[in-house]
Amino acid sequence: IGATDFVSWAGWLAGMILEVAADMQKSRWKDAGNKGFIERGVWKYSQHPNYFGEMLLWASLCVSCTNGLPTAGQKALAIASPAFVCYLLRFVSGVPLLQKAAKAKYGGDPKYLQYVARTSLLVPWPPKSEP
Repeated sequence: IGATDFVSWAGWLAGMILEVAADMQKSRWKDAGNKGFIERGVWKYSQHPNYFGEMLLWASLCVSCTNGLPTAGQKALAIASPAFVCYLLRFVSGVPLLQKAAKAKYGGDPKYLQYVARTSLLVPWPPKSEP
């Protein structure tokens, strides 16, 4: 066990906390009777914080697990699974489908268009300044 393991476990924990926080915030927001799209909490910093948390936790876990593998080939094979999950979430089944649905539902709402313009798509980041 080395420094890389501790850093990767911290990444896993951060990803798990982010994913759970995003899901809880959205659930509570909907349960409160809100309509439309959420732009509070972690959703202020990312349009898809739950997916970023999911990607982070699997990638971080993979880093720790590959430390124990003896060959580069085994490490590459181990990396393939979380890399594929990240690819699917970002480019195939997760983000693109939700972006398409949100655009169809809220695309005419200037408030939504402002949210999209100022908010990071995936990686939580401070919002861009209002024009």
